[in-house]
Amino acid sequence: MDTDVIPVDTEEWTQMTAAFQATSYHEHLKDYAEKRIAYLLDKELTDTNEILKCRGQLEELQHLLRPAFCSTLALLGLRARAERDRQNTEPREPLPSQPWWVDPPDIASERPVP
Repeated sequence: MDTDVIPVDTEEWTQMTAAFQATSYHEHLKDYAEKRIAYLLDKELTDTNEILKCRGQLEELQHLLRPAFCSTLALLGLRARAERDRQNTEPREPLPSQPWWVDPPDIASERPVP
């Protein structure tokens, strides 16, 4: 992904964040993450690799429960939409060059479709 700054409408961002938090999906995800964390914390592990894997899973699940999770989802959605819009408005190939003395065509059907 690019590290270019994409301007984000803050009002739209707050609306999307509130919409994510109001959905039942967010509640089901939170419930699942809390139950999975409880299960992983209750497991008795002795193997080092299993312990490290369990710890990694716990960190990932705890990331889902952060309050910023919905905000991050909204920002990612806005960024993806801005990228998609940018790609859709870019011309696919450059327009053919015309001599400076020739007027551009007046009829839309005479122009090449990008």
